[in-house]
Amino acid sequence: MPCLLNNSTRTGRDMAHAAQKSLLKGLGQKTLVPHNSDGSTSDVDKQQALSPVEEDRAMKKQKKEDDNDVNQEQQKDPWMNLPPFQFATWRKLTEKEWKDYNKCLEQSEGFDCGDVPDNILDLPVAPLSLDDPDTMKDLQMYSIFALEKCTELKKKKYQFVKVLKANICLRRGFLYYITFQAEDIAGSGSPPLNFRAKVHSLKGRETVEFCEPEL
Repeated sequence: MPCLLNNSTRTGRDMAHAAQKSLLKGLGQKTLVPHNSDGSTSDVDKQQALSPVEEDRAMKKQKKEDDNDVNQEQQKDPWMNLPPFQFATWRKLTEKEWKDYNKCLEQSEGFDCGDVPDNILDLPVAPLSLDDPDTMKDLQMYSIFALEKCTELKKKKYQFVKVLKANICLRRGFLYYITFQAEDIAGSGSPPLNFRAKVHSLKGRETVEFCEPEL
């Protein structure tokens, strides 16, 4: 009496042949696909199964196609092409570095952090890099905005020149400590003055808390 295949046996066999078919795409060949209950093949796909060498070739070709798909996705998404992060490890300030840092902050009222390494964590007031175009654009906008408020109080007209340095503090939004240069429009030939400004930004709304010429 012939042994009948149950559903689980059929499913496992179908999955195995489906996987083998996927490897055959690159070679344009067909494999034996049993269609009958006794394991025999139908008349549709009566060709020889792949040899081990051919299977290896098919797997290598499939891997190459998969790698090409990954490369295409990387070209579409620029975030996948970013270089490895610059700092392998982050750290906190040493005891001596904390003393120097706090001394600079106190003496400058937040406008100077001293010589702080770039890989330091947990700084209450952190220096901003002026090399980033978006950061520089924001700092210039905040400086001009603060300068306009300052001239309203002093009844003088100053023209913004450039940002010198900036620090940032997280305080229900962001508090910027900006040092920038501006020149007196009325005083032709006079050197630019250094200004200090504190600008608070919260959800797209900026408030000038302080803006004065640097003494």
